Amino acid sequence: MNFKEWLRQTINLSKTTKLYHATPYMMEIENSGFKTKRITNISTFGSAGANDEDTISLTPNFENARNYAEAIKLVVEIAHNIKNLHDLPEIIKKYKPFNIKYYYEQLFHEVRDILSSNGKEYKISVELTEMFLDSLQKGNWQSYLNTLKDVQFTQKESQEILMSMTLALGTTTQGRFPWFLIKEGRLNAINIFKKTSPSNVGIIQTFIKDQDFETEYLVGEQEVRIPPENLEIYGFIHI
Repeated sequence: MNFKEWLRQTINLSKTTKLYHATPYMMEIENSGFKTKRITNISTFGSAGANDEDTISLTPNFENARNYAEAIKLVVEIAHNIKNLHDLPEIIKKYKPFNIKYYYEQLFHEVRDILSSNGKEYKISVELTEMFLDSLQKGNWQSYLNTLKDVQFTQKESQEILMSMTLALGTTTQGRFPWFLIKEGRLNAINIFKKTSPSNVGIIQTFIKDQDFETEYLVGEQEVRIPPENLEIYGFIHI
């Protein structure tokens, strides 16, 4: 669906318009419906943004919803240590940053700080960061794997580095990562998403039940925001 088609559909929302919501809490929504208030210490279940927002973020573009769900699942898998640094080259290859130079430059300080905060001396942190990112940029798979053996990151360091580098892809690609993932940061993302599971990630299919509401349009995200009481859930798609 191109932008013009998305705009046409969102401006002409009706009870026949299919809307999709990507979520890491599919089971909770299936059992209790959308919850825009923080009813647990984990998260809201579908809220469009801040805790005081009473709307659900949706898109009529199924491809957009699927991209978001795949990114959510990836982050959940990192939080559970299912994905590790051996998977990073394939992740970068899939999401293809617009500006690869900027991508690595912004991550230099992030990786260095992760190593420093986990107990390594500053000088050693710089050396390991340079070695790690240099091998990754060269695109030589075997060289990269050999470097991982040489640098000997701890599991905690590896998880934080992978989460940071994955979330940073959301700032250098378009329409692939939902904003709520990007803004969490590596530590919050790990703590939040280890409380759900990859099998709980999916897409909620909805129709508009009642059109008596004011719709908020987010052009950049190709989203609409609608109060939950105006939505009717009709399906669940596992990713």
